[in-house]
Amino acid sequence: MKRIMLMMVIVLLTGTGVAWGGYKLVMSKDKELCTSVLKLFNDDIKKYRVIEYERHDIFKKVPWERVEIDADRDDASYCSVVLRAKFDINNDGQDEYVIKWSACMRGFAFDNLYIYPLDNEWVKKPIWKNMSLLGQDTSNKFENIRNSHELKELDPAKNDGLTASVGGTILQPFIWGTTAYVVLTDLFHGRWIVIAKYIKGAEFKDICYFRDRSQSE
Repeated sequence: MKRIMLMMVIVLLTGTGVAWGGYKLVMSKDKELCTSVLKLFNDDIKKYRVIEYERHDIFKKVPWERVEIDADRDDASYCSVVLRAKFDINNDGQDEYVIKWSACMRGFAFDNLYIYPLDNEWVKKPIWKNMSLLGQDTSNKFENIRNSHELKELDPAKNDGLTASVGGTILQPFIWGTTAYVVLTDLFHGRWIVIAKYIKGAEFKDICYFRDRSQSE
């Protein structure tokens, strides 16, 4: 029951903060990718009022599996879900272990990503004793408590002359064709959605920006 409830929390919260009026495309470096994903998201919002990431094949292609944490088993109040997948998140031709940790802060779940080489012994274990090693021995990570993502490719003229960033972030990796991307968006407001390629550390290369349609040009 605990596992079911926690997974329900994560699924529900990944839709929190979306723009109910949908999104418009304001920056694109790949027309087919950006327009196709934008349509998926807007269709979801129109039908479900949330983005149902897990319904779409491009997100299902990431082979997530649940990691059990011994220290959490007796604490039903602790909102924490750890998922692991083996795929080429940085598109360098080699698979990595990608860890997605969704943890609660002020009652809401935030996503964190950690990338490890395949020869890491403790990461591949089906059950972890605790979370003490997560984030150690790797500089390739995006942690919400430390990182936000600036929209560096944004033309300020399309945002009232201002720069923009997303923080308190939802992170959703997906695979388009044979290339991996990550969705980044703000959990609470959802004014911006970024489609990006992961590079290294906390660095991404932005490919698409979607903006809340209700915002003025």
